[in-house]
Amino acid sequence: MKKLITVLLALGAMLSTSCKDDVDFEGGVYLAHDVFLLDGDELILLHEHTIDIDSKQRDVDLQIVSEGAVKIEKLDQSPEITLTILTGFTGDDAVIYDYIPIKVDGETRNIPRYVQTLRIIAETNGQKQARDCRFRIITQNPMPECADITIRQAGAK
Repeated sequence: MKKLITVLLALGAMLSTSCKDDVDFEGGVYLAHDVFLLDGDELILLHEHTIDIDSKQRDVDLQIVSEGAVKIEKLDQSPEITLTILTGFTGDDAVIYDYIPIKVDGETRNIPRYVQTLRIIAETNGQKQARDCRFRIITQNPMPECADITIRQAGAK
């Protein structure tokens, strides 16, 4: 029992210091952090980030770094823009970016972060007004992590 309480206290301390944001979902809370956009050699926090695309662009690939994106939820009903996961993080698809050391029960474990490719597919926007669509990228972490992003497609000129 003492060991369980210690683990729960450590987990609570870790969560209270490492969370940048909480996002509610049915039945719990996602931790909104640790999902990054890979831009060259730079990692950009993806939560609340907006990706801008041209009005005529149809397919745009993004590379992200996380502990493994497993699901994308569409938060808007815009049918003109979709976001899908092209590459996984297991088997032949796995590309490890780096390892994050975390302490569990007094021992340090190295948890891999993976590079994955996501694809934005958008119909050509013939309207003068830009259109937005929001998505939630969810990882396989035991405490579900996510990033809410907006895809903004420019209007026609």
